[in-house]
Amino acid sequence: MHATEVAFETTSTPSAKRKPEAPPSKQVEAEPSKLQVATLRINHVKQDIKIVFPDLKKNPSVPAYKLLEHVKTVVLETNTDCIANNGAYTRLCSYFDGHDALFNNADALKLEILASSSEMTMDENEAMDNAALFATKLRQLVPVCSKVDIAVTMRKSRPNYFASEIAGLVVSRLFSNMSGIGLSVDKQIPDMCINTEHINGLTSLEYTSDRNYAEIHAIITNNQKTLKLLKLNCYVTDLNLFFSNDEGRGPEVQFPSLLELEINGRYVYESPKIHMAAAVPFPNLRRLAITGEYSFIDDAVFRGNEQTLAELYIVMNAETLVLLNGHDVFARGRFKALEKVTVSSNFQDCFELGLPTELYNVISELLISLASQTSSLTYIEEFDTHFEDFIDAFKASKSELGKLKELILPGTRLYQYLVREVKDVFPSLKKLKLQN
Repeated sequence: MHATEVAFETTSTPSAKRKPEAPPSKQVEAEPSKLQVATLRINHVKQDIKIVFPDLKKNPSVPAYKLLEHVKTVVLETNTDCIANNGAYTRLCSYFDGHDALFNNADALKLEILASSSEMTMDENEAMDNAALFATKLRQLVPVCSKVDIAVTMRKSRPNYFASEIAGLVVSRLFSNMSGIGLSVDKQIPDMCINTEHINGLTSLEYTSDRNYAEIHAIITNNQKTLKLLKLNCYVTDLNLFFSNDEGRGPEVQFPSLLELEINGRYVYESPKIHMAAAVPFPNLRRLAITGEYSFIDDAVFRGNEQTLAELYIVMNAETLVLLNGHDVFARGRFKALEKVTVSSNFQDCFELGLPTELYNVISELLISLASQTSSLTYIEEFDTHFEDFIDAFKASKSELGKLKELILPGTRLYQYLVREVKDVFPSLKKLKLQN
């Protein structure tokens, strides 16, 4: 992407900080506590366990175990066969020599489980017991861990049903009593059975899958009062399951503590949109990102958070704009705390929906409304408009645009005469970026 950037400040902008060089081996040996070790990867899919320190450019000259206490995130890779036959548990025990806690400062665990397609050759009860032992040992190694992310993946062959049972048990044990969880499941993985009994008091939940898991619905419902961060990447039909209450006939779903909501809803043919009965389902929302098509039947996600919403990212098309304008979502002066707005759009269907003939009038009104309420505005689109298309509309509303400090718009060049007009229209602007 080519960009033209104009800074209106006379002071020079500091250059980007360079990444620090890897410490020399002598420093590694003398002061391992100063290493910025962020991730530890344990790989025992094969016959042994390998420890890798991605943050180090050179191999440390001290034994690896001396660095483990500085690790903040543990990344572990395995497969369901290794868990079921007790290989994962015994290798963890033998490698760490019976220590119950070596990663005393690791607050995050990332587990990648490859679901096996091979047939189970051992007793199923014994395999499940081994899976429980593995999960217990793993929790002992990260005693202060508060967040667990688990990805259940597969190769080309479809995994067997029992592989999902093994993965489901591990997920249930590791998610229990955590404050933050993340789950990503390949769509061809057979349904996992997740015990949600002890998954309570969550403050963050991230979920990515093309499969419909009723357990995720239960987790969201049981934790709706405590969640502060919620990220969902799934089909709109699943979002309906998570948020809707049977078109007003069920109990209200409300998230009084939620600060960040990120939704990527993917449509299938005739997917019903989300209906939320609560008058104000997200009253304290500070960050909202709708990275797929707008999935709600009305303005539910914007209701009641006019005083708190600080950051907005939304994918916009003409249908969404008509819907939200019908509820005055982007009325000038509505949002009081907006700091950063990004609109990614494609308005090529405007004419089919009877919007004004001059396309840039529609876009200009949206941009002016948002620019009058935020200090940073980015507009990304597929349609062929340029910055000069908006300048007259901006000039007509310049009395409302004194708050804006950063503006990013489509364009290829900034003519000299436009620079003077931009400085007049946006008196507080410090950065204008044109991108094509």
